[in-house]
Amino acid sequence: MAGYTGAPGERYLSHEKSSNDTPRRTVLYEIDGNGRIRLRGYTWKRDRDFVEQKQQPHTAPVREDCKQFILSALESAGGRMTRKQLEDAAVGEGYSQSAVKRAKTELSQENKVELISTGNSMTGGKVWHVRLVTSPEIRPLPDDTPVPFEGFLSE
Repeated sequence: MAGYTGAPGERYLSHEKSSNDTPRRTVLYEIDGNGRIRLRGYTWKRDRDFVEQKQQPHTAPVREDCKQFILSALESAGGRMTRKQLEDAAVGEGYSQSAVKRAKTELSQENKVELISTGNSMTGGKVWHVRLVTSPEIRPLPDDTPVPFEGFLSE
């Protein structure tokens, strides 16, 4: 298998095992301006390792940026927007539909946003909203608050 490593000008030629022969190292090389092949070294990485390495750095930062955009858009809109408005705003900022969908899913799994619906689907008035999840305030009770079953398990 052959491909690009991700480093500028560097390519690889991987010996993928297809027989009972012992595995070989992957050759790293470059092609100079005169069309000559220049050896840059060897590695035990395989084609799959290079492909996975190239995919990971590209997607994660975009999704994280999109998550931050969604949170800030919801905060500036008062904590709640229709799903359509939020998606249109994110796409307008340059994020893809799939990045927006993945970002919303992760935010939902992290309990930072939730999807709610209003209206009735039978009448065609159902609208989905995305809203920020706010944690309820925990306030201490006053000392004179009656406690149920007080003294029930007295000794």
